[in-house]
Amino acid sequence: MPFTPDSLRAPVVTHYLKIHQQPYDDLTQGVKTCEVRRCDDRDFNVGDLVELHVVYADGSDARPSKSVIREITHIQKGYGLPEGLCVLSYAPITTNAVREIATITKERDALRNTLVALAPDLKVMAILYQQQGQSQRAQALMAIRESLGLGE
Repeated sequence: MPFTPDSLRAPVVTHYLKIHQQPYDDLTQGVKTCEVRRCDDRDFNVGDLVELHVVYADGSDARPSKSVIREITHIQKGYGLPEGLCVLSYAPITTNAVREIATITKERDALRNTLVALAPDLKVMAILYQQQGQSQRAQALMAIRESLGLGE
């Protein structure tokens, strides 16, 4: 896979949402696979995770007692839904997927730390490539530096 600045961004976004007890029970038992949610206050995307925490009827938080993580598999907007509402379809996230996400995140963080440590060398290499007329390689190295927030 070629390197791009997006490669260093978090692979998954997790949204922390509240849920009442009955919908939570239906969701964890597999009876319920979707929810109508406000979507004008968040940037939900297919592939994002939602961590749903049970709240009591009065709105107070029941954390840390009950929560479940699901992956967003589909987002339905429009088609008669009022503006600002959407239907989020969920799928269970497997233990293997959670481990895989954790591994990818650790690897990404390790790569980022290595690149930050090498940043001064990347700048020198970019200057040398530029002097040799290899501007594409120089630009690629500078793009890596910029993606790390190191600028010129």
